[in-house]
Amino acid sequence: MIISKCVGQASRSAQILLDGGKRFTLKNAGDASLVVNAAVVGAERHLDWYRVVFDVGGEHRELRFDDERNRAGTERKTLAPGDSHTEEVDLAAWARRPRNGGKPLPSGSGTLRAFYEVEGDSQAWNGKLEAGPIEVAFP
Repeated sequence: MIISKCVGQASRSAQILLDGGKRFTLKNAGDASLVVNAAVVGAERHLDWYRVVFDVGGEHRELRFDDERNRAGTERKTLAPGDSHTEEVDLAAWARRPRNGGKPLPSGSGTLRAFYEVEGDSQAWNGKLEAGPIEVAFP
């Protein structure tokens, strides 16, 4: 598990942890409660504020975890100091979506970084977090 690089003043209170490129954890590293955007919930769960960038098998690519939708609501979590919230993603499934290029993950080894960024949301924590790089291998 990799602890984040925090970017910007607001980031001193939050961290993003990356576990194997499949699990993102937001952690309240501050002294006060923190409200974070967890997911956008509609017909399926989207993670609008997350993205990963990887360099694997000679390919540089970015994946986002949102897609077309008609209706949805934002799920927010209140984290007490030291608390965390985890989301799991299927990188292979998201990579195959048209939103992310519509092709499978490349085979091979390389690095992956994760980002969580919120701007202009008056109801949640705002800032940018980065985790990694970590070593990954895609079959």
